[in-house]
Amino acid sequence: MNEIIKDDLLISDRIYNLINTNDKIGRIVLIGNQINGIAQSLNNLQPDIVLVAGDREEAISTTMSAAFLDIPVAHFFWWRYR
Repeated sequence: MNEIIKDDLLISDRIYNLINTNDKIGRIVLIGNQINGIAQSLNNLQPDIVLVAGDREEAISTTMSAAFLDIPVAHFFWWRYR
C-alpha cells in the first residue's frame, strides 16, 4: 500500500478489515469481512474489470465478489528471486 501511495496512484476506495490472527477461524472471519467490504465497494464503483494480484485471502475475496457481480477478473502474480 505504501508504494501505491508513494507513486500517487488513485485509490478509489479503502476497505478496513484487518484481524490480527493466524488461526483458521480468524482467517475465515477475515475472508467474510473482506467479501462484504469488497462486494459493496465493487457494486458502488461498477468497474469494467478487476485486476487481482497475489495469492492470499484478499485475492480470493476480491475474485469471488467480482464473479458474483459479473465483473471480469484478471489475475497476475510474479515471483522475484532475491
